[in-house]
Amino acid sequence: MPARIALLPLSMGLLLLAGCAQQLEVHQITSAQVTVQPDSDDASGRALSGDQLTALTAWIKTHTHCSGMSADIPQHPALQFQLQDSSGMSDRLSVYEHTDGAATFYLYQGERLAPLRCHVSAADLARLKSAIGQAP
Repeated sequence: MPARIALLPLSMGLLLLAGCAQQLEVHQITSAQVTVQPDSDDASGRALSGDQLTALTAWIKTHTHCSGMSADIPQHPALQFQLQDSSGMSDRLSVYEHTDGAATFYLYQGERLAPLRCHVSAADLARLKSAIGQAP
C-alpha cells in the first residue's frame, strides 16, 4: 500500500508535464496585421501582403512543439500580429526579443485561457523579420 501512495505524486507530476508540451495547431490564416514596437505611428497595425502572410504562416508552422505553461509574460512585444482565419476566429502572436537576439513568442489562439510559448533563435527571429519586410 505505501508503494501505491508513493507513486501517486509521481503519476500526477507526469500528467501535469504531459500537458505542458503541446502541438502547435495553426489555423488557415486569411489576413494579418503587424504592429512593430516601439513605433507608436504603427499603432493600428500594417496589413501583411499575400506573400508576407504565406511566409508568416510557414514560419509559425515550423515551431511544432510549444509549452502550454506561461508565466510572467513581458509587457511590450517587439512585434505583435493580429491574425484572422477563414472562420472569422481571431488569434494574436506576440514576439518578445531578448538582449542576446533570440526571442520568445506567445500565440493566443481563440478561446484558450493561456497562450502557447515557443523560444526561437536569433537567426529564426531574423527570418521572421525579413519575411514581413522589417529590418533586423
